[in-house]
Amino acid sequence: MSQGAMVIQWHMVGMFAPALFSGRLTTAWGPRWTGMLGAFLLVTGAGIGSLSTGMTAFMLSLGLVGVGWNLTYVSGSAYAVRCYPRGKGGRVQATIEGSTACVGAMASLSANMVFSQLGWAGTNLAALVLPLILCMWLAVARNPEREPATA
Repeated sequence: MSQGAMVIQWHMVGMFAPALFSGRLTTAWGPRWTGMLGAFLLVTGAGIGSLSTGMTAFMLSLGLVGVGWNLTYVSGSAYAVRCYPRGKGGRVQATIEGSTACVGAMASLSANMVFSQLGWAGTNLAALVLPLILCMWLAVARNPEREPATA
């Protein structure tokens, strides 16, 4: 029980401590590359979690997932604000934040059911799907900062 609590504590640190630098990283690299790094960390963490149930894998998996979550969250917020004219992004971001909180609450409430049905390895394998889709989308998406839109 104490080891599980320690892993969750480090997972939370992984989710929020990178906020000290993830904004600067997004400014320096752009939201596309920051999002790709975050998605890569999510995939890596889920992959490690699906391979083993040992304490080291548990700690590493949830730590990587926490940092990956932070980077994708920050880069996603940067993308959302850039999609609208100057001064209008705040309202959109507020809507996105509220929606994210609702989806997060539903995911938390359904986590036990998913874990009961799929087990540890299955839950981690299922968690690979969205980050892989995000990685593929970011890899092929047009970069609005460098490529002009075609009419």
